[in-house]
Amino acid sequence: MEVHAVNNDIPEASPPKRAKATNGRRQVTTNDAEEISVSAIGCLPERERETEDLAKYIEDILSENGSGSLYIRIISDQKLASKLNMVYKHREDCLVAIKLLSRDKTYLNETVREQQLACLLGLAGIGGESCQCRASEEVQVEALKCLSNLIFQSSKCQELCLNNSSTEGIMRRIKTYKDGNVCYDIRYFDMKLLFLLTAINCDIRAKVREELHGLVYLVETLDLFMGQAAEAKEFSDKDLELINEVLKVLFNLTVRTPLNAVPEEEEANQFHRLAVVVHDLFFYRTLNRDKIISLQSNIVNLLTSVPVSCYSELVSPLNPEDLDSKTVVPFEGKNVYVLHVLVEFLRRVFQKSEKKSDQYELLSPILTVLIKTIRATALNRRYVRSKVLPPLKNVKERPEVGTELRNYFCSLLTSPITQIADLSAELLFVLCKENVGRMIKYTGYGNAAGLFANRGLLGRAVSI
Repeated sequence: MEVHAVNNDIPEASPPKRAKATNGRRQVTTNDAEEISVSAIGCLPERERETEDLAKYIEDILSENGSGSLYIRIISDQKLASKLNMVYKHREDCLVAIKLLSRDKTYLNETVREQQLACLLGLAGIGGESCQCRASEEVQVEALKCLSNLIFQSSKCQELCLNNSSTEGIMRRIKTYKDGNVCYDIRYFDMKLLFLLTAINCDIRAKVREELHGLVYLVETLDLFMGQAAEAKEFSDKDLELINEVLKVLFNLTVRTPLNAVPEEEEANQFHRLAVVVHDLFFYRTLNRDKIISLQSNIVNLLTSVPVSCYSELVSPLNPEDLDSKTVVPFEGKNVYVLHVLVEFLRRVFQKSEKKSDQYELLSPILTVLIKTIRATALNRRYVRSKVLPPLKNVKERPEVGTELRNYFCSLLTSPITQIADLSAELLFVLCKENVGRMIKYTGYGNAAGLFANRGLLGRAVSI
């Protein structure tokens, strides 16, 4: 069928405008729609033809294999690089596609190549010198998200990251945070990625800590965030999210393994500095209660890896001028506000851990921290004892009946979760200065029998 154009003097225009301009001056039958669209595409302007070529190129790549992981080829392909420079938005779109498709680990190990991972590192701004490229903040963030998914889902990517520039690139950028040129999203996903790398591979963990001095720079990063909020002593929600991610990475780096051992003197200095920073973190507040509980939880997890010798840093001298402050809890001439927060955190956890299945995950960190706390100094032990084992008043009820901390602990002594029962018994025994008679006084003989049997003290308990 033929299309008859009435006026040939219509100036050149884009397809939508030309269709509008010629509307009413053509005689077209109802079956001509397909033919008109084909002729219109032939007249696409340069920018739209470039987009069509790009789409066709991507379709050709995907037609080779049904695996969605082939989107990685789109990013690393040299032929496509020039097209992406002209149609820049497609670089971010392709990264979004990689992010979504890499949530499925199917064929990832078979598809991903070292040069493709290096290309993503370059787009994220953490590649080596030969892989660096200028990319917008949005592209860098999407590339970091892609890397997080790929490293989490692919064991091959995890192995490649041991020898590529991923950890060096992140640590290099962390050093520039103080300049204020790195946006929040990039810093947040830097920490997310570093957490994944140090959690999944213990060799990477050792590399970040020993070769790249990760512990030093991350503690400085915490100092930087606190310094920015020092005047109001209050964190925004975004600040807290960043700090929580830093604390998670620090926990990974301080987990006690033979692989990340360092000289004793250097280790002691690093941990003492870390304990000081953690002490100061307790004094910052936020309007979001859930966020501050999350912060305290991450601090408690981190403190489980801190040596007992550093726990003396959790107590500070008492300043008479600050006695009216909410962050001052005086006890024997010291400010034990941090110990007060830890005890109250334990009280909240007791109330949340009614299910037996949740007890170990919730209670184990805080019980470990309190045991280390009371073993550190006599003052710490006396304060915690005044809260957990105050003078007895009501002796008519069984020790495990009630809502006081002592009652909760006595109920845990017979818990079917052995680790929790042992931690609870050890904490109470240290609070009682490892005195068998005093332990029986506060817990009852039946509740403490397991501890005495394990320590070979059952005979002494019977004689008492």
